[in-house]
Amino acid sequence: MPSNPPDAAQLPLLTPAHNQSFLQLHRLLWSSKKFMLIFLEYGEKRYRDTIIEQLKQIGHHGAELIMQPCWDSPQPLLDALAALPPDPTPVHLLEFGPWLRPNYCQAINFARDALAVHANRPLLIWLERQQLKTLALEAPDLWSWRYGAVLNFSRPGTPQTFAIRSQAIHIQERNQTLQRIHETSFRVASLLKKRGDLYMQLDNWKYALNNLNDARHQFDKLKTPNNTAWTVESMADLELKCDKSEQTLNILKTELLPVYENLGDIRSEAVIMGKIADIFLELGQLDEALAIYKTKQLPVFEKLANLQEYTITKRRISDILKIQEELDETLCIRTKELLTLCDQLEEIRDNIREYAIIKGRIADIRKAQGELDEALTVMSRLATPPMMKDNHRWVATARSRMEMEAPTLI
Repeated sequence: MPSNPPDAAQLPLLTPAHNQSFLQLHRLLWSSKKFMLIFLEYGEKRYRDTIIEQLKQIGHHGAELIMQPCWDSPQPLLDALAALPPDPTPVHLLEFGPWLRPNYCQAINFARDALAVHANRPLLIWLERQQLKTLALEAPDLWSWRYGAVLNFSRPGTPQTFAIRSQAIHIQERNQTLQRIHETSFRVASLLKKRGDLYMQLDNWKYALNNLNDARHQFDKLKTPNNTAWTVESMADLELKCDKSEQTLNILKTELLPVYENLGDIRSEAVIMGKIADIFLELGQLDEALAIYKTKQLPVFEKLANLQEYTITKRRISDILKIQEELDETLCIRTKELLTLCDQLEEIRDNIREYAIIKGRIADIRKAQGELDEALTVMSRLATPPMMKDNHRWVATARSRMEMEAPTLI
């Protein structure tokens, strides 16, 4: 399998906004030869097929498996996966959308363990946006197995046309205003910043960077460090979109952190450190990311009594530990800390489904440790009246799964 990211010459057919997703997918496929579930969003079949062909050109040959109309259960899918020759390359699962009916989703939810065994290689499921939403709702267990965020390869379609036109109109209005104003002022700097943001939304990165850079110089002259930092942060986000991780890290470390340090803004400083950790995590540098989350973010959010961000950071730490197969420590964090924190957070405590998902992840770890009875006990607690409130479908799926695996415990 290829060891180096493809260069720009190898991405001639991709929309520029999708280069980062493509490169991230390349790294994932290169780094793992075992089962890994990846969801990919697409909007056009021809463009989806172009991306698959592009992957083949850089060494990820793989196989394409098309769901057949006669398959009314997961078993034919499992048989088809098992029939594929042993190979560490990915399997592209296509035309999955029409099978996203409640009964099939529930069945595939139950079969997720068998899916991992039969595939034993990266499994890429291509879905449209609404299909992804359906899968997340109807098959939450399978959805929770995904590796990271959904990779987006959807092109702007009809629903987005009006928004794009509106952005173009806004840019034209700002151009006319800026032509009339030549002096350095907060208004001019703000207009440049907003115009840069609009160009970013239109994936016109060259003009976006030019405008953001001009805005930054204006804010510098006006001696408004907060606004300068705000603009530089957008520039860092833009560099990351262009898959320039090293440039992004340099901006965050050498330009943003000193500003917030001088301002004494410890929260913003911690947030930037978190962005640095996120980049390390994407690059596969887990130890570096973990150290930042533990030493640069947690203490700050604890000092500020920012329970929401403290909880998010704790969850990220537990996710890294799980990747590193530190199951005991992951379980300790999720059972003794995250559940307690969720109870304290009003917005999460009222969202029973979020609470239930955490419980489900705890059950997954118990199962991975061979403690099936304990895992099923955790699952059984999901089927209680408080958990049923406003979450009938999700909890019913969890309970059905439990009944199939161990009916004697009900």
